[in-house]
Amino acid sequence: MKFIARYMLMVLIPFGASLSGCQGPAPPKLVPVGGQVKYKQRPLSGATICFIPDITKGNRDGLQATGQTAEDGSFTLQTYPHGDGVMAGFYKVTCTVFGGVAVPQKYRNATQTPLAVEVKEGNDHLLFNLTD
Repeated sequence: MKFIARYMLMVLIPFGASLSGCQGPAPPKLVPVGGQVKYKQRPLSGATICFIPDITKGNRDGLQATGQTAEDGSFTLQTYPHGDGVMAGFYKVTCTVFGGVAVPQKYRNATQTPLAVEVKEGNDHLLFNLTD
């Protein structure tokens, strides 16, 4: 009986210790980000907003975040699969509308967009005014 108990301890303790190290990396810290998009001074509804990490400003570890604008142009961003918010850092911002009002091409392409932002604690309400 003592042999079985010792054997079980020898097997279960290392097995339990190995499980504690198999949880994977911690999820990224996300900053809540939302705001409003306007085009020609009017709220832009039905747009997809993408925050794309700006590697030219050192954001090599960021993850893309996206959101949809509501009727009043408001949006909140999510980082899939981690949830609401965006990792801190510099981002290029694109805006695309499928159907409805067409925004100029410069806002739809990450290499051409004039929209850029630094995400950090406290700047959780952004305003983007799109023009022709």
